[in-house]
Amino acid sequence: MPKAASPSQPTTRASLAPPTAAALLRMTYQGIRERQFAAVIAKGFEDLNQPLLNVFHYPPPDRVRPSELATYHRRCDLDH
Repeated sequence: MPKAASPSQPTTRASLAPPTAAALLRMTYQGIRERQFAAVIAKGFEDLNQPLLNVFHYPPPDRVRPSELATYHRRCDLDH
């Protein structure tokens, strides 16, 4: 069994495992969300915050009834 690195020993990149696909996807998603948020703020919507960006999703909610939108979001929340 390999020994864990002690706090006094620096960890090198060679000793770290490569990031998983899920981690890479999450980092990409977070970067895109940060750019979206910066663009929305730059367009003058300073009163928005990160959680409110959840309305920007694909497919967009055009011509969707509020009840259908709520059902979709409830279903998405159950998946996580």
